[in-house]
Amino acid sequence: MIKYAFYKCEFGYLKVGYTDTAVTFLKRIENVDDKDVHSDVSDWAFAQIREYLCGKRKNFDFPYELHGTEFQKKAWHALCDIP
Repeated sequence: MIKYAFYKCEFGYLKVGYTDTAVTFLKRIENVDDKDVHSDVSDWAFAQIREYLCGKRKNFDFPYELHGTEFQKKAWHALCDIP
């Protein structure tokens, strides 16, 4: 089951979708649009994103799961090959 956590940022809110073990998506939104339930996984992801936005991080190591069509997954994997 996917849950959602919302974090206030300079650009509005960051919506973090997650399961008990991994982040499933990140989305910038204007207003909280669901039940706000934080977890260790969502807090971990948000902390790393804040570090990235502050210029202190280049890579992420929080757990995530890609959800999409087979075509989308192939496209995402191909993007990882671009330097």
